[in-house]
Amino acid sequence: MSTQDSETTTHLPGSMGLARFISKAGYGTRKQVENKVREGHVNVDGERITDPGFSVTPDMMITIDGKLLVAHDRHYIAFNKPAGVIVSGHHNRRDRTLTEFLPHDILGLQPAGRLDSSTSGLLLISNDNAWNAVAAGGNHLEKEFLVTVSGSVSDAEIAVLTAGMIIPGLGAVNPADAIIETRKTMSTVIRISLDDGKVRPIRDLFKALLHDVELIHRVKVGPIELGSLRSGNYRHLKSEEIEAIRG
Repeated sequence: MSTQDSETTTHLPGSMGLARFISKAGYGTRKQVENKVREGHVNVDGERITDPGFSVTPDMMITIDGKLLVAHDRHYIAFNKPAGVIVSGHHNRRDRTLTEFLPHDILGLQPAGRLDSSTSGLLLISNDNAWNAVAAGGNHLEKEFLVTVSGSVSDAEIAVLTAGMIIPGLGAVNPADAIIETRKTMSTVIRISLDDGKVRPIRDLFKALLHDVELIHRVKVGPIELGSLRSGNYRHLKSEEIEAIRG
């Protein structure tokens, strides 16, 4: 077997690229696995392979750092992310990161999408990359947030929100629903649902209405609700929740 890098490897029927094969077994994202291969941690049938695209088949013996590759069970988790926890990207040593809260005996756990550092609430996590992609980007999955903003939001402003607004750089943003939970002179809590589910439109919507967003807390993704799960804790999803995400 050749150890030379060849990103244009032709795969025979029943074969696939080494990095893809390892990733599908639950050992991390494709990018993480590609780095692992390039750094020389992977052997195929006793020979070190540094080409992530190297063609392999299920009957080959693949080891990572001397340990035999086995397909891992899939795990699906709902996590109540505290504000201030970094989900992905660059961070300082003082920052709290997602890995601090997750079980260390389950390989390949990755978040389904992102919540920025200042946003708290429901984050779905699994070691099933295909499931994560659906959970993060599925248009059929409505996301629900509790948003605390400065000042007293009027019923007329809620009507403007639900009618849809044009946001520079984003285009039309149409919340599926917006309901006032509590309204005080200094702040208002609104339950808002979006088909897109990204956090940025929420901030831009209220900025256009001249209200500063103080807190964003995600409470629902599709059929999965945060419920009484405490901040910093996680639970394993039920089989019906997992299948509901797949649609």
